[in-house]
Amino acid sequence: MVNNVIASDRVQQRHPEINKFDVQVWRNIQKSMRRNTEPYNYVAVGIDDRGRQLEVIAF
Repeated sequence: MVNNVIASDRVQQRHPEINKFDVQVWRNIQKSMRRNTEPYNYVAVGIDDRGRQLEVIAF
């Protein structure tokens, strides 16, 4: 779906235990779906390198 992942600086502000590299979970997606928004967004759940399940939203 997405080749380049860019994390918002807000990630670490809201969730200090998650860093920008953790959002590479996008490459290890377990489930994803397109949200009914305009423009379309995607939400996905995947496992990061430390075995944590994370939710990411792509704009």
